[in-house]
Amino acid sequence: MKKHQFLILYLSIFFIVGCSSEDPKVNAEKAGKEYCEQTELVIQYLRIKQDLVRTYEKELDKDGGRVVDNWEEHARLLNEVFEIAKKMKHYKYYSALTDRGTWGFYSNLSLPIAIAEKYRAYSYTFTESQRDQEYWMEDFEDYFEDYIEDNCRRNEKKITKEIEKYLSLQSDYFED
Repeated sequence: MKKHQFLILYLSIFFIVGCSSEDPKVNAEKAGKEYCEQTELVIQYLRIKQDLVRTYEKELDKDGGRVVDNWEEHARLLNEVFEIAKKMKHYKYYSALTDRGTWGFYSNLSLPIAIAEKYRAYSYTFTESQRDQEYWMEDFEDYFEDYIEDNCRRNEKKITKEIEKYLSLQSDYFED
């Protein structure tokens, strides 16, 4: 029993020491990787939603309802949408895309709110004053923006393009 307690204590300390860093650049890189992964999932999500729209017939039925043209493909795509949505919800800062394609992902700093809050909360554990914490967050945000610019700004542009395609496709299929 004591071996297990010692092992758990050792692994906990190893995890805390190994996974944490006080360096804003290191943390910004971690946050940037999360952000890039999230944007890649959103692109996949939007592309599948476009494919899903294409499974409908363009004409409405006699009651004015939408008719699925290819049920097997429709069901497969719905499952894919569900799986991607589950992956996206893994990220605490996930903001849902509405049916109209609205993307509410940014704060005033163009930094996902929950990422900023996660690292802001983390920074309180090792900064010695409010001023230190504010400087740390400024550095973090700068490094984060640099990481985004270097590694996944293209994804943001793709998201905008995919939203436009999705809205256009919806208009073609579902609006008179």
